[in-house]
Amino acid sequence: MATQWLAHVFTEVSRAIERACFGQSQFRITTSEFTTASTIDNGVQAKLALAEVRSQLARDFQIELSWPILLELKAPPAKGWKAMVYNPEGNLARHQVVDFKGSSAHQMWVKPGLTRVRFKSLVAHELVHAFQREASFLTENLSLREGMARWVEFYFLKGSAEADRLLKLKHYTFGRSIQSILEFESKSGRPATLQWLRSQG
Repeated sequence: MATQWLAHVFTEVSRAIERACFGQSQFRITTSEFTTASTIDNGVQAKLALAEVRSQLARDFQIELSWPILLELKAPPAKGWKAMVYNPEGNLARHQVVDFKGSSAHQMWVKPGLTRVRFKSLVAHELVHAFQREASFLTENLSLREGMARWVEFYFLKGSAEADRLLKLKHYTFGRSIQSILEFESKSGRPATLQWLRSQG
């Protein structure tokens, strides 16, 4: 695994430096930060999970982003009725476009302490919104905008109780619109579904 190799190289280089300076080395590194933990509770793990999500989005959904992504591991403040309807547990993640060094960037907040699967599904959801902003589509169609993000999130959660809950939300904008996308995909395939979504304005 690349992360284990990185930890090994870092350890060996640090030991060599210490030996050169002091004639011996007692350097040790804890590799837990460089391996895939089941719960995301630090910045290193968050960045590893983000990289995994970006790779899967590019491979499975042709979703690739050009703007920088600024990911913070912190719970965003609740957003009133939307938080209650969209996510009964409270608002766990959020995305917005910000100015970064004179250019646009994606600012993301995700609550720490979530399971890796849940964390990655939320990151995927927010990165879909980031992609929609970059590519400027579904700007006027809130139901399909949320539906597309939940459609992708569903595939990151597939087989879990969270995936079932996602499909059972009754509110059209934050729940049932995913069904229309899944039905379109079952009839026409994923590439056609992505093309259809991008044609909706």
